[in-house]
Order: sequence, then structure tokens, then C-alpha cells
Amino acid sequence: MSLHHFAHAFNGGIKIDERGRTTVPGLYACGEVAGGPHGADRIGGCMMTATQVFGYRAGKYAARRAVRMRRAAFPQPKAPDATVFPALSQCHMDPERMEMITRLKQGMGRYAMVLRDENGLKRCRDGLNDCGARLEEMKERKALSALRYVEIRNMVVTSKLVVKSALIREESRGSHYREDFPFASER
Repeated sequence: MSLHHFAHAFNGGIKIDERGRTTVPGLYACGEVAGGPHGADRIGGCMMTATQVFGYRAGKYAARRAVRMRRAAFPQPKAPDATVFPALSQCHMDPERMEMITRLKQGMGRYAMVLRDENGLKRCRDGLNDCGARLEEMKERKALSALRYVEIRNMVVTSKLVVKSALIREESRGSHYREDFPFASER
């Protein structure tokens, strides 16, 4: 099973209104990430019209808001300390970074897909803990730019939350299926 199929079984989405606005001021969402009228668990072809309508609306209203906003309203982010992280160009395709991302994706794909069980989820959790430790080691030896560090850290944090939640939920419900707990609980 590919990661593409996993994305369609990972229900959820960002809640939006009829303009594509989220509950975060200035953030608009559309397409399959948006909660929209049907939720975010639809395969693209099944939600094509909604993605077009809400994509148009989100773009239109986001553009209108941007025109009204003054650039001074947003503080300029400070550049990362150059002594802590090397330049982006030095590690864009860094093999060590790419290998870490590949391992993370493979672990999630193998153990945290639609069919899960406690042993696999624990293996995945252990692998994620290793990735987190390795990531911090890479940061210490300045092997990553700030952007690449945050990118991988966010992947690790999100993956850990998914695995932790899947371990806690000892039942099968919807597309969350635990092979070791095949039925929905009565609670």
C-alpha cells in the first residue's frame, strides 16, 4: 500500500467557513486539507467540484484580505543565527537528511498505516525516538539549516503524535483499524 492511499484514510481536516477561512486569522484553506462540506476524507475525484469551488473562494477572499492588510502589520522574522545553522544551499540534498526522511516515511508506512497493531506501533515509536535523537545530534554538529531542521522535527513530532494516539485507541473505528482490537468499543 502506498503512502498516497494512507493520506486518504487519514481522516480529518482544517475547519473552514464558506469563504475558506480557518479559525486562525489570515489563514485560508481549500482542497482536501479543508474540512469543507464533506470533511477531508474524500479522494480527489470524489470531491473535485468542492475543491474547485472552495479553492476559488479561498483564493478570492485571501487575496482581498491581503490587499487590505498593511505589510507593517506583520513583524519581519529574524534570520536564524548563522553560527548555529549552515547556509541552506549546503544541505538541500544532503544524503544524511534524505536518508532520515526516507526512514521516517518507511516506518510510518509500514507500521502506522490503515492496518495497525501494538507491536508495530511500538516499533514505529522506537524508530521515531531514534530519528528524534539523531536529528538533535545533527543539529549539534550543525549538519542542517534551520529550515531543514524544522522540517524534519515537524515530521517527527507529527508522526509521534499519530503513533501515540493509535497506541492509546485500542479499538477499530472508521478507517482507524487495529488488528489486535478489530471491533469498535462500546464506550
